[in-house]
Amino acid sequence: MAEFPRPQKEDYGPSSVRLEKLDMTKEFCRMDINGTEIVLPVLNLRKYNQGAECYAFVETLQNYPITLVDILYSYQDILYRFENDERFRREFLNVFRRRQINISSHISPALTVIPNRADVANDFAIALKSALQDALGTQIVGFSRTQTKDKEIEELPPEGFEEGIVMEFIKDFYEIISGKKVKRSTDPIKRTVTYSLKKEAILMKSGVAVIESEVVDKYFTTFRAEIKAEESQMAKDSLSIYVSGIDEELLMTSPEYLDEFETTLLESNVLEAFAYLNPKKLPKMNYSGRYNESKHKLVIYKKIENYFDELNRRLLPQKNDAREER
Repeated sequence: MAEFPRPQKEDYGPSSVRLEKLDMTKEFCRMDINGTEIVLPVLNLRKYNQGAECYAFVETLQNYPITLVDILYSYQDILYRFENDERFRREFLNVFRRRQINISSHISPALTVIPNRADVANDFAIALKSALQDALGTQIVGFSRTQTKDKEIEELPPEGFEEGIVMEFIKDFYEIISGKKVKRSTDPIKRTVTYSLKKEAILMKSGVAVIESEVVDKYFTTFRAEIKAEESQMAKDSLSIYVSGIDEELLMTSPEYLDEFETTLLESNVLEAFAYLNPKKLPKMNYSGRYNESKHKLVIYKKIENYFDELNRRLLPQKNDAREER
């Protein structure tokens, strides 16, 4: 496939880009990235829209040993124009700047080329929605976990209920002599409250980052956490995370493997943490670590983390840009 330099350098320096068409008749497509095999899930939009196409949008960074791959869906074939029409390619790459790609990844399960005509755009959107529904359980996994616990809480006693100063003096004196604690009317009242914590998440692979030889998969996720006690609270959000070490086939076919990864992901609280740290969905790349199945942990590899930190340092808006993002 033909590869082209970005006409306008990104914040992390020069890079080259290319499009590779993916076969939508397959649920998963394999690609070679600098000698490293990656796997990309592909939605079959053509089942609902005959003109639709799917591509791997591949960007190789010149200053870092990093190649970024994003899955891209288009309402029509754009490969020939991308490779042969310089004006079209420049306009395309101006739209799909890395910062914009990262922002979109926090709110959408896939990059899309959308037509200007409203009726065509609506047909394309319906096709994408239908293909997403077909992919549930085969390319998209859902998690749900509920925990019920008893928790002891303390409450202040009702206002106006105080013992007289004489009784307080007697109790103070008794405590000094006996060395025993005496219950007082001003002590907090302890009681037990039962609460349940329900966490739900949906995970869909939307790309890959190949850093040196490490394959770090990119997942779009929506999640919800609901606490039910005397007062119910709920938080929900969507974002994109990078995590390596996941066996794609086992995740989709093995209930045991899925259950173990589900427990690791939901109990790690990484989804809530990333959402809390980036409420405005700035173009941050969230590195969650490598999944260690035997230890049931997401393990941070410092070398890989340093690369993500460097990209984020260059991609995140400075003070002037931050005001524009608001």
